[in-house]
Amino acid sequence: MSATPLTSVSSPAYSCLAVTASGKGRDVTTWKERHDAAVREQDIAWKAYLEATAARAQALLDGTAVLGTQAAVARELGVSRAVVNRAIKALEKSQQRP
Repeated sequence: MSATPLTSVSSPAYSCLAVTASGKGRDVTTWKERHDAAVREQDIAWKAYLEATAARAQALLDGTAVLGTQAAVARELGVSRAVVNRAIKALEKSQQRP
C-alpha cells in the first residue's frame, strides 16, 4: 500500500472560520466536535424552553386568579380549557419536586 499524503482528507470536515489559538482564521472540526457542539446548543435550548413553559403556566395561573376560572382564561385566549389545565397542572407538579 502507498502512503496517503497529508493533504488528503478521508472524511468530511467543517471549516467554521473561527480564530484558533494559533491565531489563524481557519479551524477544521470533525463530525464529533460538531455533534458535541450541537448537543450543547440543544441543552441550552431545552432549558430555555422549560423556563418559557413555566412562565407561560404561571401567567395562566395568574389569569385564572384575575378572571376567576380556567374556562374564562381559555375563552379569553381562544384555547380549550384542557390546554390551560394541563399547563397549570404541569407547573404545579414541577414545583412539588424537591
